[in-house]
Amino acid sequence: MGLYVISFGLPQIVSDLVHQNLILTGLLSSIPYCLAAIRMVLIGHSSDLHNERGWHIALSALLGSFGLIICAIYLSHLPLALLGLSFASIGVMSALPVFWSLPTAFLSGTGAAGGIVVINACGNLAGYLSPVMVSWIKSLTGNFTGRL
Repeated sequence: MGLYVISFGLPQIVSDLVHQNLILTGLLSSIPYCLAAIRMVLIGHSSDLHNERGWHIALSALLGSFGLIICAIYLSHLPLALLGLSFASIGVMSALPVFWSLPTAFLSGTGAAGGIVVINACGNLAGYLSPVMVSWIKSLTGNFTGRL
């Protein structure tokens, strides 16, 4: 769900903070993705180098969660919200490539295919629920934080 919150929510959050300036929104929205691209390669390399997946996934996901919390707390303060979005992007995007190496490491043949189907089904469900939940919170409270 963090991936979808970042993918759909990041540009909207930045746009709201820079008062709909499209060029500035695009430039600022690219910062978390650029940082995530660099870190994603480093985490994948580290995971392969140490032949370890669990901690790399867990710590990356924890960083992503921490970033989303920072963003929610400091949503009205552009630099801190952008810092939170950057941490969230780095964490979520770094966990994904390492995570996708796991199904075929534990399963083979039709089991691997079935496992990937189940993972994709859950991911698609999160892809539907994340934007719905964020929109529901924003329409109910008038902002992204959920605070009244």
